[in-house]
Amino acid sequence: MKRTLANLALCSTLFAAGCETIAAAPEAAAETSAGVGLEAGYHYPAPQGVETATTIVSQAEKPPFEVRVQIVTAIATANAARPYPPVFFSILEGAERDTLVLLDMGGANIDTVYKARGLVSEVSALMRNNPLFSQYGVENYASIFDMLKIWGFEKLVITNGDDFAHAFLIE
Repeated sequence: MKRTLANLALCSTLFAAGCETIAAAPEAAAETSAGVGLEAGYHYPAPQGVETATTIVSQAEKPPFEVRVQIVTAIATANAARPYPPVFFSILEGAERDTLVLLDMGGANIDTVYKARGLVSEVSALMRNNPLFSQYGVENYASIFDMLKIWGFEKLVITNGDDFAHAFLIE
């Protein structure tokens, strides 16, 4: 966790598409019968699909939610300095703020599970040169899900905020 906090400034490169942060109130989290724990219907539609993303890293202990807030805030701060509007908003949700939602603002046209998976692959590829990733020696085969797990995220939702959402449960 100490390494993660020390390298917090580097995390902004993880989502090069551009993100803005909206942190949902922790008390607003509601578990669904599927156990997805999403605020579907408020920021985005209910996910049409849920899949499990396996990781290769292990996590000794889940970092406190403040770490996830700081990470997403750092992403938003870095993107606010860009000369163009963000392509995505990142929304931090859940009682422990362990759900990251990437809300497409129209720039990526995410409307199918294939495009959502493609975005995950693209973000994973962008992360490979990140020193935060390479310090663990997994840059050649790890994915965005591995870094999200290290930071304590349990879910990733990708949505267009209109009629499509897809959730990934991180194990």
